[in-house]
Amino acid sequence: MYTDLARNMDYVSIKNAAELALKCSNLTAIKGLSRVNKVAVADALSSPDAALLVARRISYGEVQSPVEIYLLLRGNLNPKYKRIFKRLAKMAILKSSLRISGRGLKGPLRKKVPYYPGLMEFDEEATIDFLLEKGYVSYEDIVGLERRSQAKSGVLIFDSSGSMTEEKLFNAALSTAVLAYHMRSENYAVIGFSTRAFILKAMNERKDIGRVVEEILDIKALGYSNMSDGLSKGLKELSKVKRSGKRWGILITDGEWNVGGDPTLVAAKFPLLHVIATPSKGKIAKYGLEACKKIAKAGKGRFVVVKKFSEIPRLLIRLLLS
Repeated sequence: MYTDLARNMDYVSIKNAAELALKCSNLTAIKGLSRVNKVAVADALSSPDAALLVARRISYGEVQSPVEIYLLLRGNLNPKYKRIFKRLAKMAILKSSLRISGRGLKGPLRKKVPYYPGLMEFDEEATIDFLLEKGYVSYEDIVGLERRSQAKSGVLIFDSSGSMTEEKLFNAALSTAVLAYHMRSENYAVIGFSTRAFILKAMNERKDIGRVVEEILDIKALGYSNMSDGLSKGLKELSKVKRSGKRWGILITDGEWNVGGDPTLVAAKFPLLHVIATPSKGKIAKYGLEACKKIAKAGKGRFVVVKKFSEIPRLLIRLLLS
């Protein structure tokens, strides 16, 4: 709505409207105006009041709007306020991802062991076999189930091409932070791709989560979509893991690829590849969704669609724990 209203407004009118939106604490209006004239809105928001408004909203638990405002205006804010808004965006993502991720990703692996007092679970089938064989059961015949940590290694691959919007980049940053918190004691890698793939965090690299998020916030959605290169680089990182355990990849994309060849051929080489689809609007959306489905099928993984921020925690956690 605000974008449509601003289309016929000049620089001064949009700046005045942005200042009014700031006084009314209306971040939705600020985002809408930014899509028409980023310079005018950035001038209006280069102020202590704007920084305080964003910080206050983050403290209330609002995450998406503060991050998207930074992504929209980062090229036009003056250097001082660009640094401030970037720090606030990073803080919002890390705070939210820590709340989402909980205690960690090591899934329970149930191991058969001789029963001992205090063990809460036992293998009914194996214990019954002993009973049928001997006619009675002693402690030595009870087969216990002991929960042990299951090692997991994963790679997150996301699209940063020109088809990615601010909302989709926000989703990529939040997903990366959630993954990083979950995998903080495990091996993981983060790959982005546009015309070419690039590594944000290598598999065996020790890198601060905040730094990875900052680098994602600096990504400019430009270029073609070379999904095959992104998957190839992700597969190469995954191959560095030598220990036993579950290995998987998660691809975040709108499904549109236009260089690099058919990504399903690379997806088929993954031990497990899940796909989170962030589809475009209009006619291309149907093509993108179909492409995502094919990639997930080739990768023997699950296919889920992200349409809004509130879906990310449930869908991402479900994939990570599956």
